[in-house]
Amino acid sequence: AICHFFFFQAEDGIRDFCLSRGLGDVYKRQVSTQSTWGMRGLIELDERLSAVVHRQRLPRLLEYAVQVLASVFNPHNILIVILVVLLIEIKRHTPGLTFCYVAAMVLGLGFSTLLKRVIGRPRPTLKVIEEAGKSTEHRQREKNHSMPSGDSVQAGAFAGIIWLLHGEPRGLLVTAGVMYARIYYGCHYISDTIVGAALGVFTAYVVVTGKRLLE
Repeated sequence: AICHFFFFQAEDGIRDFCLSRGLGDVYKRQVSTQSTWGMRGLIELDERLSAVVHRQRLPRLLEYAVQVLASVFNPHNILIVILVVLLIEIKRHTPGLTFCYVAAMVLGLGFSTLLKRVIGRPRPTLKVIEEAGKSTEHRQREKNHSMPSGDSVQAGAFAGIIWLLHGEPRGLLVTAGVMYARIYYGCHYISDTIVGAALGVFTAYVVVTGKRLLE
């Protein structure tokens, strides 16, 4: 019994009788360490893949198009986007499209602001964008945290509302373009935009579901 006691004390890594809690703590620490390293590996992979896009340089004509996509869902342009949605509603006879988009937009903004504060992920540095010889205007404009991408949230809400109410999925191409543009100009990492777009589509689903329940 004495040998048994000392064996478990040594394996536990704790020599004090009062502090020893058995092998369970050893295994818990091992699992926790493995999980941490697994998460670090995913983050490093995300940053490496994102760096490829950060260093990319497109032909000038394509870069103009990417610049538009990088800023189309900026707060300064939100009224223009709402007007576009209103025109789609009128042309396609889809009542409630604009109201649902604005509701999803506000809901998505609330979620993304909260998540940015909770996660607190820093944005990519300006250095890699400067080294690629690209405009740093979009990156310099951003002062808050990186995860999730707010523009991708708005783009996802835009595509989601049009898809769910109008049955038109091509808005997702706009969302994909916005996601790429935000990475291209160093405003975000890839995972930021994926989480943002998914959150935007989710808010669209919540709003549309709520609307249908109230009808």
